[in-house]
Parts: sequence; structure tokens; C-alpha cells
Amino acid sequence: LADTPEGLLLGTFGGLYRWAGGRFSQLAAVPTQRIRGLLRMDDGSVLVGLDRGVGRLRDGRFETLPGIGALAQAQVVKLRPDGHGAVLAAAAVDGVWRIEGDSAQRLDEPDGLPIRDVHRDAEGRLWLASIGLYWLDGRRLRPVQPVTQAFNTQFHALRAAATGRLRPR
Repeated sequence: LADTPEGLLLGTFGGLYRWAGGRFSQLAAVPTQRIRGLLRMDDGSVLVGLDRGVGRLRDGRFETLPGIGALAQAQVVKLRPDGHGAVLAAAAVDGVWRIEGDSAQRLDEPDGLPIRDVHRDAEGRLWLASIGLYWLDGRRLRPVQPVTQAFNTQFHALRAAATGRLRPR
């Protein structure tokens, strides 16, 4: 979901839709592929996580971000601001990327982690659910607990409790 002045945007596995005036309408400007993540930017544009890469919806026009390299082939499941002017793109099997402008840089290991969720806690720290639980320290991912034979847990969702503390699920 992304709230815009023109209405609420909803990403679905059948494309991008707008809820306005009590009805849904599909945005023809966006390719009808699975929409996996939406993030409204400060400039009013909306970044769109796709089965293959990241796009931008601005002033009713859709474009695929140029210059993002291998991220253009990744299934982008979450888009979150990193708190420093860039955007984190979490890919289902291709790891975590930082998008600055129209370029992207991988933050994790070359093989990539399968990222399922990204959450910012009350202190502003970014947490990532994967095979194990990670937090972002500047431009590096840090495991909360190293993945071992005894601790090989797949996290799927992260939520904050009423106290603001993180609760992995």
C-alpha cells in the first residue's frame, strides 16, 4: 500500500491499482506483473518492487530504474527508507540492496540472503528477517545470532510490540 494525493495505491499479483472515489482502477502505465512492494518517496513518486527489479511511478508515468545492475533481475519484495536518504530493496533470493538515485549496491554476501521482511525499530535501527535475524550497521549486515546447525531459523515477518520493541515471527 502507498497513500498518495490521487488515492491509495495497492500492489497485487495482477498489477498496480488505485482506490479513489469509492472504486478501484488499474494503472495501465505499470506492467501487469506481480507488484511486491511500494514506497512513497518525499518527491511524490512511488517506488515499485517487481518480480524483476524496481520501477518508479511519477506523474502517471512508469519507468524501470536504469543503472541498478543485477537488482534489475531480482524479485524485490520490500522497499524501505534507510534513514540516510537512500532506499533498501530486499530481494527474495538476491539479498539486500541500497538504492541511491538510480543506482544500486548490494549490501550482503555475493550469493545474497533470502530476505522476507524489513523493519525499522523505535531507535531507527533496520532489522532484516531471513535465515537468521540481521540488523543493518551502516552499510553492513550484522547477524544477531550466527546461523549454526543448532540455530538455523527462517524468520518471515518482523513486527513491533506496543512498547516499540521488535518481535520476530
